[in-house]
Amino acid sequence: MIPAPPCAKGYAKQGAPRERTGMGGSGGGTGGGTGSGTANDKPMSVATIKTRAMPKGDYAYFQAGKDYPPEARQLGIQGPIRVRLVVDEHGKVTATRLLNSLGHGLDELALTRAKSIEFDPAKDSNDQPVTSVVIWTFDMRLPE
Repeated sequence: MIPAPPCAKGYAKQGAPRERTGMGGSGGGTGGGTGSGTANDKPMSVATIKTRAMPKGDYAYFQAGKDYPPEARQLGIQGPIRVRLVVDEHGKVTATRLLNSLGHGLDELALTRAKSIEFDPAKDSNDQPVTSVVIWTFDMRLPE
């Protein structure tokens, strides 16, 4: 197992998802229901992943001075934003979801940055690339 990289200013770390991933659906509580989704958005079971998706390059650096939203800067808002990423078998981020929110333009900035991260995809026990989930934390800090 590859250890998670340390978390530093502006760095994002990944870990195992904390919630169960499903395909969606509806039902009346009687055990029935319908669901929809695509196979490309369905992450592999953690049990079948041999190596996790790892970022290509260094995404630790966050240029707060250049991109920090003016409203968040004026109000002094900073802190971590966690984003759930679905990374496909090609290493591309295909879906994002905020796990917490700071608002004032910071959430949108985190989602935009999350979509631009490229990964070496996760690999299964047969060393085949597979879709997986990555939890990424952006440490939003006011420019100094």
